[in-house]
Amino acid sequence: SERERQVAAMSDAELIREVQRHQQARWHSVDLLEHVKKHQRDYIEFFGRAVGPKEIEETSRLVMQSWDQIFTSLDGKRRVSYTFASNWEQAQARVFVTISGNGRIKTLIPSQQFARYLGRHPELVEVTERVRKIGG
Repeated sequence: SERERQVAAMSDAELIREVQRHQQARWHSVDLLEHVKKHQRDYIEFFGRAVGPKEIEETSRLVMQSWDQIFTSLDGKRRVSYTFASNWEQAQARVFVTISGNGRIKTLIPSQQFARYLGRHPELVEVTERVRKIGG
């Protein structure tokens, strides 16, 4: 894919800078409120209770810092996007956070079928091993 070629052409330092820049992403407050409303049923199912915007914001930051898998892709406007994934004990699921090409957090979604999610998103390019190797 085009994104695979871009990543292959990047130096390790460039890749780490790009990952770190995306790890600094924040929610736009309106997007966060809409997202929490839209996914509240999922959150209740996975967390066993309603979850507020502050907790989703904190969980997003934790997942972006304590990831165990990282994926990258180009969004609909061909901008670089990242997805950070981590196991989340409270939800007994994998939680993934997607940073859109505009540098904002777009989603935080728990999933017990992460492999199925990945299958539906073939544009995601995994960069986990390379980032680990270079100390990301």
